[in-house]
Amino acid sequence: MKGKNSYEPEIIFVLKQDGEIILTPRRPDDYIPHPSLSKGESVVSAGIIKVKIENGKRILVFENKTGHFRASFDSLKKVEAVVQPKLKDLGFDDIRLEDQKNNP
Repeated sequence: MKGKNSYEPEIIFVLKQDGEIILTPRRPDDYIPHPSLSKGESVVSAGIIKVKIENGKRILVFENKTGHFRASFDSLKKVEAVVQPKLKDLGFDDIRLEDQKNNP
């Protein structure tokens, strides 16, 4: 539940060319651009991760919302391929990919 002084944090991520995923939490009043995670290097994908609980299942939702890299929806499929084998170890039941059409 959001209160007067509460916020909904988000997690931003980049998938680097070598397959490494870098992520960091970001509050709405923070300005942490995706290129700062990759140190300016090109990336395979970038966006936002949200955690949702639906019908008792913990779901990792990957969105391609990024103003700089303009990640395609297809690039999220590469993220899914990297994360899927580790999903249960991370404590999640499923992955969902959402196309945000990069509207920051």
